[in-house]
Amino acid sequence: MRNLSQAKILSAPIALAPLAEQRQVARHLRDAMAHVEAVEAILAEAKSRLEDLEQSLLVKAFLGDLVPQEPCDEPASVLLERIRAEPSTAENQKVARASFGTWAAPLGLLLALLEVQAPSPAAQAVGGQGGA
Repeated sequence: MRNLSQAKILSAPIALAPLAEQRQVARHLRDAMAHVEAVEAILAEAKSRLEDLEQSLLVKAFLGDLVPQEPCDEPASVLLERIRAEPSTAENQKVARASFGTWAAPLGLLLALLEVQAPSPAAQAVGGQGGA
C-alpha cells in the first residue's frame, strides 16, 4: 500500500456511536465481567472441593470403607501375619524391589494375596484359564 501514509491514517474519520450507546455498551461489558468473575469464583471453589473429595476417597479406599466387607474375608493383619510366618526364600526376598516407580512381586505371591488359583499346567497347555 504505497499511497497509504501514516498522516492519511491519522486524519481518517472514525465513526463513533453516540455517547449514550457507548455508555450502554460499557455497562453491559461491566455486567458481563461481573458474571465471569462470579463463575470463576464458583469454579475455584468447585476445584477445591474436588481435591478434598479426592483425598477423602483415597482415605476411604485405604481404610476399606468403599465397599461392604465380606464376612468370610480375613482381615489384612491376619494375611500379613501369615505372609510373615512363611519361610523366607530367595523369591520372597525380591518381593518389594522398586523398578521405575512400579513395584514387582513374584506371581505366586500376588496370586496368594489375591486368593486366585493359578492355572494348572494342563489348562495352560490347552489355552484354558484358571479362576477364582
